[in-house]
Amino acid sequence: MDTSRPTISKVDFSNVRNLGGDIHVDVAGCFYCTQGNVRLQLNGRTFEVKAGDIFIYIPFSHVYIDEYSEDVKGVLCTASTDFVISAVRRVFDSGSLLSIYENPLVSPSDEGRRRLEEMMRVFHARKEQEGCLSSLVVSSLAYALCYEFLGIYIESNTVVPKPRSRQDEVLMRFRRDLFANCRKNRDVCFYAHSQNLTPRYFSNIICSLTGRPALRWIVDAVIDEAKNMLLSESHLSFKEIAYALNFSSQSTFARYFRQYTGMSPGEYRSTHSPK
Repeated sequence: MDTSRPTISKVDFSNVRNLGGDIHVDVAGCFYCTQGNVRLQLNGRTFEVKAGDIFIYIPFSHVYIDEYSEDVKGVLCTASTDFVISAVRRVFDSGSLLSIYENPLVSPSDEGRRRLEEMMRVFHARKEQEGCLSSLVVSSLAYALCYEFLGIYIESNTVVPKPRSRQDEVLMRFRRDLFANCRKNRDVCFYAHSQNLTPRYFSNIICSLTGRPALRWIVDAVIDEAKNMLLSESHLSFKEIAYALNFSSQSTFARYFRQYTGMSPGEYRSTHSPK
């Protein structure tokens, strides 16, 4: 999928699986369910998305589909990390971004749904028309629809954007660095030094903004990566996954995984794999 600019796709029973199972760190998405329902897993949490709901997954997330109804329909809007971060920098502070991460599912007002459906109608109608500037018009409408999704999310979730600070930039870059490097680096010092900050100062910033120590963010990212690989790359052995995540041995990986999940990698794979 080309994620250099936002894309808008119709979703139904035939292609709903494209929503998840292969979501990488360079993609964010907004799914607007217009009919039926879908049960999604986001970073280990389960969400029931029904008709009229909006589900947003920001970059650095792993999304899976558990179940969906045969009559499911909706619209999926996807965008690159660069686009999303650009939008966030213009509008959101770190608290707003974390709110989306922690609370991805909202049920818009009737007015919000009306605006979305009108914009989607215009977008799909314009895609069918030809003209010398058609592609630019369609691209611009895709950008506008992305912003509308974010705006309606704010309205529905009572997120109040605040002015960005230098600390917000530190957190934003940390999240981007973390999900690009967590397979190889689990050391707070690595992420602090990448921003020319001392580990103590860096950790204080992350904890003050999120309420969670930087090390906990790193652990959660590594565990999310491990869970993703265990489920979506079932052909890989536990030893291969341990190697990919830069653990010295399979047993070291297994102890780490059990410490933070309460189960072994094998138990997790057997109990969470799609039936």
